[in-house]
Amino acid sequence: MNDNTPTPQQQQTFGWHMWALRLGFMGTIPVIPPGAELHEDSKVDPDTCGKVPGDFYAGKWNGLGRWPSFVMSEFMATRFDQLHANVGLIQGRDWVSFDADLTDPVLANAIHQHIWNRGGAQWPVRVGQEPKKLWLFRVDGDPIKSMQVNFRIDDNPDNIQGLEIRGTKTQVVIAGTHPTGVPYQWFNWDMMSLHAFPSINAELLHELVEECCVIIEQHGWKRGRKTRHNNADGTGSDLGAEPFDPALVPEVMAYLKNDELSYDDWRRVAFALKASLGGNGLPYFQQWSALATKNDPLATDRLWMEIEPDNSVGFGTLVTLARECTGGVLPGNLDERVRLAAKLKGAVQAGMPMDGQILLPPGVDGPVTAPDAPAMPPMVPVNREFMPHAVNGNQEVIINSMANVVAYMHNTPEWHDCFAWDSFARRIIVTVPFPGMIDPEPGRALTKNDQQRIRAALLRHPMFPRIQQSDVDTAITLRAEDNRFEPVQQYLTGLVWDGVRRLDGWLVTYGGVDPSGGAYVAQVGRKWLIGAVARAMDPGCQMDNGLILEGEQGVGKSSLLRALVPVDEWFTDSLPGLDNERIAVNMAGKWIVEMAELTSILKSELEDARHFMTRRYDEQRTMHTELQARYPRRCVLAGSTNRDDYLKDAAGERRFWIVECTLPLDVAGLIRDRDQIWAEAYQAYSSGEKWHLDRDIAAQAKIIQQERVEEDEWHVRIANYLEGRDVVTIPEIKSVIGDDALIPRQRPSAKKRIESVLKRLGWKHTKGDMKVTDPNRGNKQFRKKV
Repeated sequence: MNDNTPTPQQQQTFGWHMWALRLGFMGTIPVIPPGAELHEDSKVDPDTCGKVPGDFYAGKWNGLGRWPSFVMSEFMATRFDQLHANVGLIQGRDWVSFDADLTDPVLANAIHQHIWNRGGAQWPVRVGQEPKKLWLFRVDGDPIKSMQVNFRIDDNPDNIQGLEIRGTKTQVVIAGTHPTGVPYQWFNWDMMSLHAFPSINAELLHELVEECCVIIEQHGWKRGRKTRHNNADGTGSDLGAEPFDPALVPEVMAYLKNDELSYDDWRRVAFALKASLGGNGLPYFQQWSALATKNDPLATDRLWMEIEPDNSVGFGTLVTLARECTGGVLPGNLDERVRLAAKLKGAVQAGMPMDGQILLPPGVDGPVTAPDAPAMPPMVPVNREFMPHAVNGNQEVIINSMANVVAYMHNTPEWHDCFAWDSFARRIIVTVPFPGMIDPEPGRALTKNDQQRIRAALLRHPMFPRIQQSDVDTAITLRAEDNRFEPVQQYLTGLVWDGVRRLDGWLVTYGGVDPSGGAYVAQVGRKWLIGAVARAMDPGCQMDNGLILEGEQGVGKSSLLRALVPVDEWFTDSLPGLDNERIAVNMAGKWIVEMAELTSILKSELEDARHFMTRRYDEQRTMHTELQARYPRRCVLAGSTNRDDYLKDAAGERRFWIVECTLPLDVAGLIRDRDQIWAEAYQAYSSGEKWHLDRDIAAQAKIIQQERVEEDEWHVRIANYLEGRDVVTIPEIKSVIGDDALIPRQRPSAKKRIESVLKRLGWKHTKGDMKVTDPNRGNKQFRKKV
């Protein structure tokens, strides 16, 4: 067999979870890495780390009780790659595996030889701890159930061999590290195609297992009975079972009558419901109370705010009352599901929390490779305590109130996590589908149609029969602002630098810049990227400088700048004129802004360009008001051009750091390595490194800037006049230029234009020593620099 497992270097390049996702594996889940630090209250067996589905939060690992419903995304894949989690694959619907859990080498060899002869000579086989082996199959037909058969040869309870079908309600590790510390290896598979795995149905797989059972019996082992569950993950719980589902509560409530109920029984239901769901139970209590003919919505809400459960009643009370209304047994399979929920409460004590959190601890766990498309980062959990409703002087809940829309959305599970505020892009994001949503795409910006549909949904609620759209919009905004996040900050803090230095040489390695530029090119490239990190981590910080890429048209300068961002929306090359009032809107949500062909600068007045480059805040008129809002700038500027005479004043345009792209560019290489480049830049920023040039490099930058200043047509005339002179004044130069040349030169003024030429020729302003009677007294004097 040939081991085709990628090398550690290859693994570092793409990460196991991202590799599996992009290869096409559906149903991958995170598995706690071997040797991981577990939470103090976790009951996961430390020896089984490497096999148990898990989640990382508050700096430690715990079991992931809801792994059967976990949905892997590119963001989550990169997150768990950074955490070095193993990759689990859910079995049953799309995949099934045959696990020869045999420690006896004779048996293991006999089974492997039989499968080889049976037609599996080219079947991929996974090895974690020799001589155990596992074969993975694509399911052909209906999902295949799990099954396990154990064998004994004596009365020693520790001497057990087993064969197992890992189907429904199980998962297997397909990549990562075995608990012994040895990487899982695949043989007979090039790790690049899923078609190498054979297809199989339940009948053929059970036939294969039976043949293997016969072989083991022929070696003197006694077969035990088959079992239909898997409980070998070291947690003491059935990982495939559905966790306790709060949705059971409204289902049970649906069978609870409310026609001739006494006040005490009504209060009892309120206590039980609040004990079951906390503040999230209010909408269910409201809906159930509305079934009564004497329903009073205000009294319902008042009672809910008054009661404090004492754990004497709860979900069991609701079940008992509902069973009394249905003749002792809940309809359908609801009774069975309720009993299962009771059993699953024990799973928590066995180490598998029912609601594992998915969140990003500060400074920990981020992407190793960037996602190809923007993804919504997880929100930090908010306070889920019940939010009291706004009441009037009589302590009656105010209906059609914006404040109560906020409270309702906060208290109701269906609305609680629907909206978030993207502080980077300055927009509201739909994080999860809200009730009545037509386009259930999470992670996108809220639209006007969304707002109208939200109002339509609220109008059907008893508390909001005439709620106004403006109140709904304000409530959505307030709820979103409770869930603020900064995606670029989360991206940067999630990176871990591998220690390889790339920052100084990125312009040479990927940007086609001649390495003869030496320290200047190295420092310009380094400081500009650190400045970009600074703008993301400390919005509005001083970052005056823009990187200018010079090169022939079509060589890929814009593509290089775009390749620096892991999310395409964070880049723009569509900047309007500097006097355009929408310029702040165009820069919102952008990390790198390219002034393509320097159009914005070349068409603007010099002072406008200087102010734009040094601006720390951008102003934008807020929607529906005449107010101007100031937003700290979160982007850095870059430019591209194929000219070499685009600057107007080198002394004033020190803000441009110019490099020439004369060699071939490696855009693909930059995309491959950009995470590590940004990780190094973030490391430099975090260590306190500044993002301005050293004095010697700044002087070199000024020389390069001067070479890009377009030579004024007055340059030669003024230079000739200065021959043999030590002191001149502006009026003298004007007389040499002549009135005919001055008339059309109103902007910039002739005076400023002459001063610019004098400075470029090496002359500087001085107070001079003119006498009182000198006719030029009061005019600026310029002397040649010594």
